[in-house]
Amino acid sequence: AGQDAGAIGQSARPRFRTYGMNSSNTNTTMMIDGIAVISNNPVPDVGATAEVDVKTFGNTADIKEIGAAMNMVLKSGGDSFHGGGNFENQQQPGDNITDELKDRGLSVASEFDYFYDVGGELGARIIREKLWFFGSLRYRQISVGRAGLVKDAGPDGIYRTGDEEAHFPILKAGNSLGKLTYQMTPKYSINASFTDDFNKESAQIQGQQYSETPFQSTSV
Repeated sequence: AGQDAGAIGQSARPRFRTYGMNSSNTNTTMMIDGIAVISNNPVPDVGATAEVDVKTFGNTADIKEIGAAMNMVLKSGGDSFHGGGNFENQQQPGDNITDELKDRGLSVASEFDYFYDVGGELGARIIREKLWFFGSLRYRQISVGRAGLVKDAGPDGIYRTGDEEAHFPILKAGNSLGKLTYQMTPKYSINASFTDDFNKESAQIQGQQYSETPFQSTSV
């Protein structure tokens, strides 16, 4: 798992292996309501799903790849109004720098400046027992620092003197979803849906080393 904007908050971008095949392999199929998506980055909002169907083998003929297949089944509306919301806020200060580390020039530790996750959903009927809608919104933002990642050289204008200020790049992710369900007959229905997922980040901080190089002079 990496610090990717699509998985901000828990650094929990999913990774898995099935029969020796990594999830990043192109032989893995990711679907939303049975429709294959080219990439799962940005990560879809799993909070808007009613269930997730996972098959590691024995897929049917409509799955062309040989690897695992995951289908996220989106929630639907109903004859009664239903919905909900969520809000989460976290902070994780980092001040565990020992005197030995300070002597080696490290003045900034890894820490969450802040993280929050807010969202809501609503489903209901348009025509009773015939036409329903469902919609959801979710937004996440995190300001996170890395050990040795500094904003500038500090008041004395010299790096690695211990007065540097920590820098916290901002990463954002959002998901919006809308779905209509039309019940043609007791056995058959038509679903129409759209999803919009985005990532924005002020710096790509995954896999970078900052213990000796200031932020403003790196390539991120």
